[in-house]
Amino acid sequence: MEAILSDLYKNFPGEIYRTLKGYTSTGKNYRTSSTASVYLFVRKNSPSLFLKINSIEKIFPALELYSEKKALAWLSGKLNVPQVLCYHKKDTNEYLLTKQLPGKSAEHDSFKNDIPYLIQLLAQSLLQIHQIPAHNCPIDARVETQLQEADERLQKGTL
Repeated sequence: MEAILSDLYKNFPGEIYRTLKGYTSTGKNYRTSSTASVYLFVRKNSPSLFLKINSIEKIFPALELYSEKKALAWLSGKLNVPQVLCYHKKDTNEYLLTKQLPGKSAEHDSFKNDIPYLIQLLAQSLLQIHQIPAHNCPIDARVETQLQEADERLQKGTL
């Protein structure tokens, strides 16, 4: 996997390449439910960074990293969200580079022995999210919107 990442590294857009200078990565893809590949970059005495790389050829706009960038900007100050360092679109790929948030992922091994505590943390987090008024949210990921986009793509033959 490291060879694949080093090949990708050579093709990173300039701003991404410059920001990651001096950082290293194991090449492990941390993708979960995202359509993007997710890589962790580390450098001594510096914040760790996550780089997401997404192919945008066949995904819906609400799933694009540009939409995630807009959502993170909108959520900044409302929730503890990662700081966006840069976003770039090149050919059929898009790149989103963010600082890693402090803390542990819900997938961390430390939660495996205390599932009730993990559920409590996740419930509290969902409550925080649902308390944010959505009326100014820049992302429209409602089912109706996605169905309309799917229908339009079917009509154009791009789905």
